[in-house]
Amino acid sequence: MMLQTVPVHVVPRGLTQLWRWRAALLVGLALSLGMIIEAQAATTWTVCASGCAYNSIKAAIAAPTTGDGDTLAIAAGTYTEPGIIVDKSLTLQGEEAASTIVQAAASSGTAPDRVFTIPSGVSVTLQELTIRYGRTVYGGGLYNLGTLTLINSTVRSNRAGDRGGGLANHGTLTLTHSTVSGNAASRNGGIENGYYGTLTLTHSTVSGNGANQGGGGLGSYGTLTLINSIVRGNMANDGTGGGIENGYGMLTLTHSTVSGNSAAYGGGLWNAGPLTLTHSTISGNGANRGGGIENDYFATLTLTHNTISGNSASSGGGLSGSGTLTLTHSIVANNLGGGDCQISRSITSHGYNLDSDRSCRLTAATDLPGTDPLLGPLQENGGPTVTHALLPGSPALDAIPWGTHGCGTTLYSDQRWQARPQPAGGACDIGAYEVGVAGHPIQAWVAGMTPHTVVCENVSTGQAVTLTDPASPWDCEAAGLVATSGDQVALRVRGPVTKGATDVGGAVVGMAPSGGGCTNRTTGQQVKFQALFQGMPGATAASCVAAGLVVQPGDSVQLRVQGAAE
Repeated sequence: MMLQTVPVHVVPRGLTQLWRWRAALLVGLALSLGMIIEAQAATTWTVCASGCAYNSIKAAIAAPTTGDGDTLAIAAGTYTEPGIIVDKSLTLQGEEAASTIVQAAASSGTAPDRVFTIPSGVSVTLQELTIRYGRTVYGGGLYNLGTLTLINSTVRSNRAGDRGGGLANHGTLTLTHSTVSGNAASRNGGIENGYYGTLTLTHSTVSGNGANQGGGGLGSYGTLTLINSIVRGNMANDGTGGGIENGYGMLTLTHSTVSGNSAAYGGGLWNAGPLTLTHSTISGNGANRGGGIENDYFATLTLTHNTISGNSASSGGGLSGSGTLTLTHSIVANNLGGGDCQISRSITSHGYNLDSDRSCRLTAATDLPGTDPLLGPLQENGGPTVTHALLPGSPALDAIPWGTHGCGTTLYSDQRWQARPQPAGGACDIGAYEVGVAGHPIQAWVAGMTPHTVVCENVSTGQAVTLTDPASPWDCEAAGLVATSGDQVALRVRGPVTKGATDVGGAVVGMAPSGGGCTNRTTGQQVKFQALFQGMPGATAASCVAAGLVVQPGDSVQLRVQGAAE
């Protein structure tokens, strides 16, 4: 039967209205299905020199077939493509950073443009890539105005005539397990974080970058956070902040190390804004003034459980400046040339601090001025960063009673994520390093939540005990758990987030965790703990929030960890 076409102008009025009603019904039905009809599944497109969907990254991005949410799977190889503009929300996935290289020229210093530009309004992930040989005035390798995440990637050997040799950020930028090295600029050789930028580095390294002026490694004027990261071997030739220059932005360092950097002022860090250091080490940096940290007049510097040692300067080998300084549970010792502290304004000590030459004017009754902390060399001592160990007999050992200024409650780990204190319920050590004590029964404690259910299980034997009085800390073996060395043991804690808590986490001694994570039972979100604990058998700590869990006061959270008993 042949279909007939009826011109619209001769369709009877009633039939026209019927068609319109049916069309409206179909549209309404489609909308009621929650756009299932409209939604397109994310697609993975291959990119390689030949035989793939696209033979260049630019062509793949520009193609009308690629859209937001898609992935470009980039084969191993070298892609010389200056001026790539990623104007769609895409994931660019290489095979690995060592073999998937995106460059702006065949050699350093010859490129006509940077490698990548991320405009505002898009969300982009770059994974398992090396970005190199970009050259421009601002943001030599990469310029971000949108939301950008770098994972397992390397940004190296890029140049900027003005700022941000490796990266320049005016959006939201996150680096995870990534490296920024060997870049150069007039200012902020590795990374520039602009006034409205938000930059977070996690398990990342900024090394060997250089600037003629400030910010050899990083320069920030917005919000900058470093977690489990290393800033080392950067140089600001005639400027401020060999490692990091914080120019009126907000800077937070936790569980991180700044070492071997140099500048005219502030070899490790130069600070003109609020700077908070917790569980971190500043070591081996050099400058004319402020070998470790130079703190500008209007700046605020807050140090909690840090070690600042082995830095050198003509004035203020460890700490220098005229801004405000607050010290809690920290070591400032064995700094060369200009002494430990050269601070022109008053210093606030919350106690349990130590300096080696009395220059930090420590006045709290529990401080240890003019005392040698007996530190080991800066080296690998387990965990993601390098640290100074406390040697046997150190006066910093077990100096801080449980609960004092967060010892074991809000501050439950050292820089390496070693459990703090040891044993559970004992006293904390001063500085960034907590000495591990082997041979203790399986004990645990939590921070930021009120446990109402605590279960200890020997996975190997099937035995489990439930603690009837889950006050933190607790002892699994005292509650009846039987475990021998090598047994797989799991601990599960559940309870509401404490009002006013900024973190939810916990620590355990007597076992070597191999896995675990947190669940927000209120929202359903789950996160897993990463492998932070290399070289620290028998005692470790972890943060749910640092692992990515989002919590609100009153949310029900479960924390679980499993590993081998000592």
